[in-house]
Amino acid sequence: LQAFVGAGVQKFTLIDPDVVCPSNVNRQYIYGSGDIGRPKVDVAKHWVVDRAIRPEITTHFCSFHDLNAEVFFHEVDFVVATFDGPSMNSVLSCLCQAWDNRVASVFGATGFNTTVISPVFMPGRSRSPEECILLSEMGGVREPIRASWGPISLYNSALLAEQALLHLLGLSDEVNYTSFHKTLRRRGVVSIQTTESLRF
Repeated sequence: LQAFVGAGVQKFTLIDPDVVCPSNVNRQYIYGSGDIGRPKVDVAKHWVVDRAIRPEITTHFCSFHDLNAEVFFHEVDFVVATFDGPSMNSVLSCLCQAWDNRVASVFGATGFNTTVISPVFMPGRSRSPEECILLSEMGGVREPIRASWGPISLYNSALLAEQALLHLLGLSDEVNYTSFHKTLRRRGVVSIQTTESLRF
């Protein structure tokens, strides 16, 4: 969110069914201790309002599946799906609906020392999400992410935002439309692996 505001993006639709909890404060820096118990979308909206020039912000204190998807995808230019739940099904559904509506999208996931960023999905430029996100027999259900922390979250979100912004600016030669980037941090060294598909 910080990178989009800093780049001058003014219009946001924020969707999240969660409230701020103590573990968010140490890794998601738009939240403070006074925000614990408040809906994340409300806190995020106020954070943007304090920093953006003439922002237009719509908030939905619910999950993506509770929205009218047809209306939603006609109102947005780009979808960023972040992921920290035990199932990939809801994220894949969101990405596939964005694809069907010809709306570009990307997703990212962050753990304590690993991160994943998808390619930017866009008809005519990339493979579809269904082609390159492979769900296991368990339907993409896995152990919940047990820990993450601010520095690795910032690293991942900055790279993800850069790709989204470059796409929106039309600088397609700088955009990754082909591969997932998996990063691993060990003893201060970050290594990056790329793969054309990812299994959950």
